[in-house]
Amino acid sequence: MVFMSFTKDNHFKFGYDHRWFVPRNNPEQRYTVLFDHCQREPLSWRDECIEAARLIGQGTDDPIHVLYSGGIDSEVTVMSFLEAGVSITADIMCFEDDLNQHDVRYAFEFCRSHNVPFKVHNLNIRKFFAGQMYDYADVTHCASPQLCATMWLVDQIDGYPVIGQGECVLVLKDDRWVFRESEMVNSFYRYYMVTDREGIPGFHQYTPEQMLSFFKDTTFLPYMNLTSGKTSNKTTKPEIYQKYFPIEPRPKYTGFEKVMDLDRIHRDKLMQMYNAWTDNCIFDFDTILAILAPIPFQ
Repeated sequence: MVFMSFTKDNHFKFGYDHRWFVPRNNPEQRYTVLFDHCQREPLSWRDECIEAARLIGQGTDDPIHVLYSGGIDSEVTVMSFLEAGVSITADIMCFEDDLNQHDVRYAFEFCRSHNVPFKVHNLNIRKFFAGQMYDYADVTHCASPQLCATMWLVDQIDGYPVIGQGECVLVLKDDRWVFRESEMVNSFYRYYMVTDREGIPGFHQYTPEQMLSFFKDTTFLPYMNLTSGKTSNKTTKPEIYQKYFPIEPRPKYTGFEKVMDLDRIHRDKLMQMYNAWTDNCIFDFDTILAILAPIPFQ
């Protein structure tokens, strides 16, 4: 396994028991992550996303491919590269029998209206879940069939694949807001590592400035009140995205709605096999803000 840089200056560190970029050796180990502080005060979240795209474009000579599901996370990723003037190809995974057409139609509409070149990768998702999916799960110890399908899409790309994930998730835990980094979602990083794949497994955490600008956005403030009824910022996320990018409103889809029967069956099997790889690393909201904050000049 060749170690590579997947975020700017490897600011996002992940591993076990504070040993970075290593595999889990036993169930007793704790999944741990750390982020470097910002090098400057962040700009607006829009500007930081565009700057991240520009830096990624500078960092590779390979053609950049953005995995585009039709969701708002990947759409913001595509828009950021367009605004940065970085050429990309969008890669769209289509399930046979139009099983995810309700989701990917947004990707097709956007690419056609913005002249974004795209490639279609067809997958028999039912057959994949019953067979090849377990190969991807075994390599990464991933307990999510859906994440394994994204790994399959990465393998179809001849170039530099960028996944539009890594958004900053806040959840309400024990009457306090916390930032949660998921070991399961970290499967994307593990897959890039074990396959020696160059690329970006998490665009939305590529720089600490991206993360801090998102956390500090005032759109969050009304929901930080514990009486707001909110338990996560996931439903607030579209408001922030639409504040900075012309995102067409849409339902929250995963793309797997029509195969959730199989997803549940295989997810249960994977959870039995890889339950030890489903840990979370939790930071109090004030703590993650302090970690990311620029260090004052001395």
